[in-house]
Amino acid sequence: MKSPAALTIMSSFWILLVLGIIYIAIPVLLLLVAPKKPSKDDLYRRKTAFVLVLGDLDRSPRMNYHAQCLAKGGLNVTLCGYASADYSGGHERVTVVPFPVVARNGLPWIVFAVKKVLLQHWYLFSILKRFRNVDFLVVQNPPSIPVLGMVRVFVLFMSQRTRLVIDWHNLGYSILSLKLGPKHPFVIVHKWYERIFGRIAYVHFTVSVAMAEMLRADFAMNATRMIPLHDRPGPQFHPLADQERQNIIKKYSSSIFKDYTEKERVIITATSYTPDEDLYVLLDALKAYSHENKNRNRPPLRVVVTGKGPMKAEMEAAFEKLALPDVKVVSAWLPAEDYPIVLGAADLGVSLHQSSSGWDLPMKVVDMFGCGVPVVSVAFPALSELVRDGENGLVVSNSAEMARAFVELFGEGGTLAIVKKGAMEESKYKFEEHWNRKVGPLFHIGEYERNAARERQEQEEEENALQEEKQQNQGK
Repeated sequence: MKSPAALTIMSSFWILLVLGIIYIAIPVLLLLVAPKKPSKDDLYRRKTAFVLVLGDLDRSPRMNYHAQCLAKGGLNVTLCGYASADYSGGHERVTVVPFPVVARNGLPWIVFAVKKVLLQHWYLFSILKRFRNVDFLVVQNPPSIPVLGMVRVFVLFMSQRTRLVIDWHNLGYSILSLKLGPKHPFVIVHKWYERIFGRIAYVHFTVSVAMAEMLRADFAMNATRMIPLHDRPGPQFHPLADQERQNIIKKYSSSIFKDYTEKERVIITATSYTPDEDLYVLLDALKAYSHENKNRNRPPLRVVVTGKGPMKAEMEAAFEKLALPDVKVVSAWLPAEDYPIVLGAADLGVSLHQSSSGWDLPMKVVDMFGCGVPVVSVAFPALSELVRDGENGLVVSNSAEMARAFVELFGEGGTLAIVKKGAMEESKYKFEEHWNRKVGPLFHIGEYERNAARERQEQEEEENALQEEKQQNQGK
């Protein structure tokens, strides 16, 4: 009888063997077919981009923003990911191509993992081959497997004119290590895969400066084009006028704002209900706040928890057991069009994000800032690039510090107005403007392209003038 550890090692070996065969066989087969060279007509056609997300497009705002910025810049864009039938890319030049979902159907985890990896390789190959000679291929990492390996094969053997852009949101192996542990064979293999296939690209984007520095150091990536591109909110996230706030409270008066009073302070947190966002930290902080508020000299709190995920049922049961006289906790899954408005109705946001790598930054905080809402956030290494303690929010390490932050903000003579001012300043900076200035020129979009177009027009005018002069001289 083999031990579980031995079975895991054997499973890892067979998965590696299968992947190795795939990565050797595909390039060999592709080498038999010469890649199509761009024709003269190709040089003058509208540029194209393929944006790939091996995830839910509804929950991938950054990649949607990439697609929309590229489309607004004049490119024809294909956006590929898990999408519902009525999903729209947000722009007339964005075409959505759904990526097939691999169903588990009750299979054991290890069997399902092998099935999923193999099928995703085939699906990716089938989709990518339809888009040979696309000008730009923008991919999100993570997930790393099979994306990084397949797109590397694509740009090397199937579409050599394509420029690969890797947008590093986090590290795939660090997320897997939360479930399996850092020394698990799958985690070690995943890190090797991510490091090998993610090293070379036309340009690398990272969500933080710290992540770019880590990739250069730990992944030995010496890419000259490694650009920290901080997240910024989309145009739908903006500070609310008083009437807008009243309207959204009235709309949800039978649910999350039931029995709402003007004395309350509204706190909102968005969560995926996973272990890396410990909602018990928030619940313990609320208990401590209520305990210190026995004289009721601080405002009551209404805490709105929005999101969905595997631990939702467990946490909702914990919310119901809380039973504090001056704290109400309500949960809801908000439609996309209402989420920014409910966010803007809050007095304070809370981020419980604990980065698996330490280098990514929570998009929910960016959205809160977009609405002019200050934030109390749990600390991790890269957070200082987003939350400046005492300026646009407060940084805490545990539930006791979070409770003190609530007292400091909402108590008599509290500092809420100070951090609110900082958050309002953050709300002025939107993703599109930031994207155009920082990376637009790499796609020939923005001021660089306008100057180039102006130079081409001036050159054409000079050539036409010379041609006319030449014809006039010949006529004489």
